[in-house]
Amino acid sequence: MTVYNGESYLSDAIASILDQTFTDFEFLLIDDASSDNSHDIIQSFNDARIRYVKNNKNVGQTASLNYGLKLSKGKYIARMDQDDMSHKDRLFIQHNYMEQNPNISVVGSWAELINENGDYIGTTIHPTEYSDIKESIACGCPISHSSAFFRKRIIDEIGGYPKDIVVPMDWGLWIICVKNGYKLSNIPKVLISLRKHQYNVSLSKQMRVRKEIENCDLFDKVGSLNIKKTTRNYSNGLRIFTCLKLCMLLIKEKNMREASQVFKKIIYNNSIDLFIAIIVKLRKRLNCQSKKYAIIEPILIKHIK
Repeated sequence: MTVYNGESYLSDAIASILDQTFTDFEFLLIDDASSDNSHDIIQSFNDARIRYVKNNKNVGQTASLNYGLKLSKGKYIARMDQDDMSHKDRLFIQHNYMEQNPNISVVGSWAELINENGDYIGTTIHPTEYSDIKESIACGCPISHSSAFFRKRIIDEIGGYPKDIVVPMDWGLWIICVKNGYKLSNIPKVLISLRKHQYNVSLSKQMRVRKEIENCDLFDKVGSLNIKKTTRNYSNGLRIFTCLKLCMLLIKEKNMREASQVFKKIIYNNSIDLFIAIIVKLRKRLNCQSKKYAIIEPILIKHIK
């Protein structure tokens, strides 16, 4: 678990790991030079399984994750964010699954969505079979990062998290796994709670631009995957949509030079007609859903109570 100014929900996140029914693990906490009370919260837990490391300066989540990989001693790595929670049997179920499926390198799970108060919002369902995950990875991230459980040796072999990605580093890692022939899976059970709150949806303007730039780059990287024609068309539409979002963000930032370059790329790829077709399809989908919960998000299926 990487930590940066996570005092709001950190205590619940830590407790959810220490309360696991599977108990044979080290709990590595990398504090990325937090300036709030995260240090005191971590220190308040008296458990020999905790290994606490604090960076001398803030280096970002990707670098902190790779540092944690370097320090970790286990055969497997389980990931979780500072504001999420793992259900009691998560590690037990995922450990057993990996022991019984040596051909799988990374396994995730379905996820419950909760708000700031811990109230249920919905359920995120990812594809479970590798063939479906390979298709869906061309359209977005097919494994919730906080549910990821993987073989340390494999991730070390491919160089860890991609160092040049700041925001969607998990999607980037899964793409590298697939391109290197490693298989991914999801257990069709809800094993984690993902917390949606104002801090994880309100990125700074600079980070929002960085996120869209990285998303565009990742769409390009999955372009060489052998996927179905229908998937490729949908993926291309999402890539164009992402490029247009990036273009609008750059215009709002008055960065007309970069905005022009992004727009030229869209024109060069003869993508405008395809983009319009995608928008028409998305509008039709939205008309069939409740406007309150209509979320266009590739791969994820929301079930609202």
